[in-house]
Amino acid sequence: MTLSDLADWPFWEHLGRVAPAITALIAGVAALLALLSLKAQLDIARKRAAIDVFLKTEMDQGMNAAYREYVEGLKLSKGYPDIDEFEQEQPDKYMAVRTYLDVNELICIGINQRAFDQRVCYGFWYNVLNKARTEGAAIISHARKQADGGHTYDHILSVCERWQRSGNEKWRR
Repeated sequence: MTLSDLADWPFWEHLGRVAPAITALIAGVAALLALLSLKAQLDIARKRAAIDVFLKTEMDQGMNAAYREYVEGLKLSKGYPDIDEFEQEQPDKYMAVRTYLDVNELICIGINQRAFDQRVCYGFWYNVLNKARTEGAAIISHARKQADGGHTYDHILSVCERWQRSGNEKWRR
C-alpha cells in the first residue's frame, strides 16, 4: 500500500464497510478475555476459601479439641452394639462425634455448592471425610433415622461417593 492509495476514496469506503465487523470482533475478544479473567479470579477465590477453612480447622484450639473428642467418641462407639445405647450412656461423646460430623457436613456443603475448590479439598480433606463415612457410618445412619426426611449428612455421603467414584487420580492432578 502506497501513500497515494491512502488518499483514494474507494479504499476508505471499503474500509468503512469492514470497520463495524472488526469492531464487533475486537469487542467479542475483549468480552471473552474478561470472562476468562473472571473465571480465573473465581477459581483463585475458591482455593483461598478452602485453604482458609482448613487453616482455621487446623490452627484453632477449639477445633483441635473438638477433633480429639470426635476421635475418642468414634473409638468409644465401637464398644457398643447399638448406637442408641452409646447415645444414652455417653451423651457427651455422642454429641462430640455429631458436632464434628456437622463441621464436616458444612465443609461438604461448601464443596457441593462450589464455594470451595474441589481439588484443594480433596488433597486436605479426603482422609478425614473417608474416616467420617467409614468409622462414623453407624452414627451417621443413626442420625439419619432420627432426622425428618433422613437427609442428615447427605453432603458428606455425596462428596465421599463422588470422590470414590471418580477415582483418586482425578483429584490428585
